[in-house]
Amino acid sequence: MQDVHTLLPIGSIIRDRYEVEAIPGKGGFGAVYLVRDLRVKGNQFALKEVIDPSKKDRMHMLFEGEILKQLDHPALPRVYRAFDDEAQQRVYLLMDYIEGPNLERLRQQQPNKRFSLAETLRLMAPIVDAVSYLHSQQPPVLHRDIKPANIISSTDDGPVLVDFGIAKEYDLDATTTAVRRLSPNYSAPEQYTQGTNPRTDIYGLAATCYVLLTGTAPVDAFYRMTTIANQGTDPLVPVRQLVPELPLIVAQAIERGMALSIDDRFPTVQAFWDALQSDPSYYMQEPFTSRSMAPVPITPLPDEPTYKPSSSVSHMQTAPAVNVYRQEKRSRRRLIPILLALIALVALVGGVLYGASFLSPHHTLSGSGTAATATTGQTVPTHAPQATTPPTGATATVTVRPSPTLPPRPSPTLPSRATTAPTYPVIQSTYSGTIHNSSANINGNMSLTSMRQQGANISGTLALSNGLYAQAYLTGTVASNDTLSFIVTPYTQYLPLLFQGQMNSNGSLSGTYCSEQNNQCDYAGGGYGTWQVSPTASGSYGS
Repeated sequence: MQDVHTLLPIGSIIRDRYEVEAIPGKGGFGAVYLVRDLRVKGNQFALKEVIDPSKKDRMHMLFEGEILKQLDHPALPRVYRAFDDEAQQRVYLLMDYIEGPNLERLRQQQPNKRFSLAETLRLMAPIVDAVSYLHSQQPPVLHRDIKPANIISSTDDGPVLVDFGIAKEYDLDATTTAVRRLSPNYSAPEQYTQGTNPRTDIYGLAATCYVLLTGTAPVDAFYRMTTIANQGTDPLVPVRQLVPELPLIVAQAIERGMALSIDDRFPTVQAFWDALQSDPSYYMQEPFTSRSMAPVPITPLPDEPTYKPSSSVSHMQTAPAVNVYRQEKRSRRRLIPILLALIALVALVGGVLYGASFLSPHHTLSGSGTAATATTGQTVPTHAPQATTPPTGATATVTVRPSPTLPPRPSPTLPSRATTAPTYPVIQSTYSGTIHNSSANINGNMSLTSMRQQGANISGTLALSNGLYAQAYLTGTVASNDTLSFIVTPYTQYLPLLFQGQMNSNGSLSGTYCSEQNNQCDYAGGGYGTWQVSPTASGSYGS
């Protein structure tokens, strides 16, 4: 590992485009540079650098950069590019520059160096939502370094979770392979030993809430494990021993979130957040406003001629005020009785007038009130459903009352919807086989791993040998007629690859591929050929 004195000096030009203006942060693994785009005047970005990674880590970080580019959440910095400099042995991530004080600095300015429960929940609401968003990706993305110093707060943009230096996709079949860096006091015990999973981030969230509420950093997980092994007691000081006035249920939620056994923690981030909010006392407290600097305006970043990003580049959307998260949830709770009353009223009117023509299955309430977790396509409306108001054209016929005998109910038309759902072929978790590049007449090995499926949507990782493509992330679809297609986004200057094919009777997949540009095959600009893979592991990830 090279020493930190090898950091780039102020004024350095990276890739003939990004000029280093400042170094906001640095460490043994590299630095974060504030850079200015020389092609688009006025644009400033954060350029995160990792120095001297191994070849395996370098390839993996470039791959992870492509995953991070696809993320879009107001409480996460937008990642635009991932590239490397082999000569200097460095890997870079170009992302939004978020200006403002972090929560650790703000905490030090508070009375007793801690926030109230209301302030903590309002500050953490968008962060929890961002982590839930990361975990909802296919495959899930773990942050693995959640702590107050990695949460930037500003009046205009709200709290933002930064530092994706050790973020990674979660592979159900693998342990952590990225560069292993830990933040004492906030890292879960499994980060010192075996692999991580989404509950690792729950530990980081709980540890962050612990210090924000108590003003005391929690005992490091590794020290907790060794102390328990040697003395039989956990040295973690209980939350209410530090702040007795905190509700018991809040303290219990934090301590469960920091359980040393990964299985003893909450199953999801949302479950932890729901438990943390169970006490209503903070609703009556004053809102918190952070003292911070104004954000740096950023204009859209143009495409680089030699680079094919996986999505259009734009600056990060403005986050809503922190208390919007709380207000929205409460407003939905207040709407439920109103909606039920409206539905009952419509049912009564519909029965008296002319059948139940104004009611439909679309008015049925579903879900838990969290829009991000809805999977049925139905959502809880935040306003009175407009569909309960009859069309203006129907009001004239209401005055013509039918005979007292109601007409026969329109019959088995509603249940028929359930029988028309398409059946998709089930994708296995791992495949291996061969690929042939027709333009170069090269044969290579091909594997599909970490395959996930949700209905018609699939995702996973593609790896090729013989220098054809290395490793990259894929997304695509399958159809009920056993056909499939997926796109592979590169992490270099190469064009994306479009794979098309079918599932054969023996479970294998086969088809053709080409370099894709402007939604069509570009045979002159890249490779094309055929491929065939077969399942290599039992089980599937279909749903």
